[in-house]
Amino acid sequence: MKFKLSQTSGMLIKILIMSLLPVFLLASEASSYDYIADDINREKTVNLIYSYIDFNTVERINTKLPLFTTKVVSEGERGIIATTKYNHEPVLIKEPQDRIIEFGKANPKSFTGALTGYGPDCIGCGGRVSCNSKNSGRQDVRNGNIYYNDEEYGKIRIVAADKNIPCGTIIEISNFIFEPDPVIAVVLDRGGVINGTLFDLLYPSEKDTTKIGYQRNIKYKILRWGW
Repeated sequence: MKFKLSQTSGMLIKILIMSLLPVFLLASEASSYDYIADDINREKTVNLIYSYIDFNTVERINTKLPLFTTKVVSEGERGIIATTKYNHEPVLIKEPQDRIIEFGKANPKSFTGALTGYGPDCIGCGGRVSCNSKNSGRQDVRNGNIYYNDEEYGKIRIVAADKNIPCGTIIEISNFIFEPDPVIAVVLDRGGVINGTLFDLLYPSEKDTTKIGYQRNIKYKILRWGW
């Protein structure tokens, strides 16, 4: 009787072990799967590939700033995107910030620049200025006719200036070698390389400009803006 009971108990234990075996196997597989998933997550984090997005430069006019001046409002920052070897679709990490530059347009009162000279017989010159006079057409500046008779300032010199300075503007030029006194000139001409704070003073001929050369640190003062 004892033998049969022991045999029956053994059979019950065996059946119980067999019934619990799939549970242990599933638990073992789940643990392994969790480990792999964790490993993949770590690998994705380690293998992020970063790329940069260039920023744009935005230029705008600021009428409160003097002419010829610039102001950097924002330096600009590159954006960042990231990808992984598992996902090639880029993910935006940081948006780029524009570089913003403002250019002045307000009428300047005074500034420092450079000065050159030219004659009506220069290469590409036609003998007449580019601007119309206040009450007439373009003045013929050949044969030593390098002055303009202004209603307000009288007999003054003629100068070529940047297109942003309107025709008829009266400028006082000082700190000028070979001219001990300030020179008063009217903007009546333009030039292909005359821009910014570079001005070109009219002389009777090109040979007369040899001694002038390219002079720096010239002082300019605006006496009248346009006609």
